[in-house]
Amino acid sequence: MRQLKKTVVLAVLAVVMTMMVSVSVKAGRINTPTNVVWGQSFSGYVTAGDYYEYNLVLPKPGKVTLLLNQSGDGNVRMRIFDSANTRLLNYVVNNGTQSYSFDLVEGTYSLVFEGYVGYQEFDFSCVPSFVPSNENIAEGYFNKNNDLGMATGYRVGSTMNGHFAVNDDKDIYKFKVSKAGYINVKVMPRMQRLSFDLNAVSGDISYSNNVATIGTNSYKFFVPKGTYYLTMEKGDGTGEYSFSMSLKGITTTKVKTAKNLKGKKAKISWSRKTNVDGYQVQVAQNKKFTKGKKSKTLAITTGWSAKNPTSYTFTKLKKGKYYYARVRTYKLANGKKYYSDWSAVKKFKVKK
Repeated sequence: MRQLKKTVVLAVLAVVMTMMVSVSVKAGRINTPTNVVWGQSFSGYVTAGDYYEYNLVLPKPGKVTLLLNQSGDGNVRMRIFDSANTRLLNYVVNNGTQSYSFDLVEGTYSLVFEGYVGYQEFDFSCVPSFVPSNENIAEGYFNKNNDLGMATGYRVGSTMNGHFAVNDDKDIYKFKVSKAGYINVKVMPRMQRLSFDLNAVSGDISYSNNVATIGTNSYKFFVPKGTYYLTMEKGDGTGEYSFSMSLKGITTTKVKTAKNLKGKKAKISWSRKTNVDGYQVQVAQNKKFTKGKKSKTLAITTGWSAKNPTSYTFTKLKKGKYYYARVRTYKLANGKKYYSDWSAVKKFKVKK
């Protein structure tokens, strides 16, 4: 009798162990991960707690679209993980056919279809597709241009295409300005919104919190000669964008008249400009402005005493001598004057 009881107990334990082994084998991943083939359907059958795993290999940044059909007693949980096993996306998929699109940088990702614990079973099928972005510099998991040390070089006058993804929310570009002037920036997002900052490497010039929306957005900033960073930051949504810059020097003016007045004086007049902060006018006895040079700087003022001077009279010139006159404008930035190119020279003679 004792031997029979022992045999029964061992049999029961064997059954329990078999059940435990069965459960442990059943729960978890039930396939060997393989790379999806873009445009080709794949499918699976899963019960609660099990999951299928596939590899999404993106040769460059772009948009992934998954056309998913699911049927069964429960819901499917669809997840996307990066190569560091960080979960990027999590969807709960109901019965029927649905489409899911998301932007990712270059790299290999895990696509997981998992059954909710407590539900019974489900079938799924999926058709994946991929559209690469037009980003000029392909960003990957380890080579994003989202810090100053990895800023992408940009040349003023060209067009740059960029891309924001689920796992990339900032792009930084570095460029040089050859002379002081106005940078015209055109930003063309193909998403709801993005923001950008323009900052000098030296830290003395900054234009921040500029927001661009879908379409073409134009901005104009005054910048001295130097090196700058343009930082783009993701706003609402993901997708592509492009931008371009052009540089226009500080507005110039020209000498209109150089008139000799009685008493060895000369009145120099020039064309008025409204988008500058002042003028500098000079006269000299030679074209190189190294002999007998006289100079005057005149500021444009605003408010109740507003004035925009368009002439200045030089005194104590030398009678019987020829003189040359020229004028240029200037802009102020952080208390420093930045000058335009000189105007053409006008020659006159002091006769009286």
